[in-house]
Amino acid sequence: MPIVKPIGFGGVDAIMNGEVMAGIAQHKKTGRSCGLGSMRVGFGYLGDNRKFQGVYQKRVTGYNQTGRIAGRPRRTYYVRLRSYRPTNPQTVAQQANRQKMADACVAWNMLTPVDKYGYNERGRRLNRIPRMIFISEYLKSH
Repeated sequence: MPIVKPIGFGGVDAIMNGEVMAGIAQHKKTGRSCGLGSMRVGFGYLGDNRKFQGVYQKRVTGYNQTGRIAGRPRRTYYVRLRSYRPTNPQTVAQQANRQKMADACVAWNMLTPVDKYGYNERGRRLNRIPRMIFISEYLKSH
């Protein structure tokens, strides 16, 4: 759910016309990304002209890859992230891996509670999810 703190400059008409953004601190998903909207056309939507919708990320200055920079003031700003659609080439190898993963999930569901108990104990000891331990072993053995 988007988090928006209204600012009110320009009023509701300016917000509805897309002239100003409707918030000072707007982040998370705020609607369909990058200006396409109300009618589904392929993988996008057509007819929505809101300019400020999308996924926003909060960023802070004054840090680098090693941590806080001494003496540099911190400043918070928000950036709209690019909209992207990951590729799905559906190659033979990719389909085989997906089928192997599906088979591993079915095999986990077919286990009896007694068999799952052993994975639950190992999961507690290793601080891992028992189902993931089983799937990892299944994929390595097949």
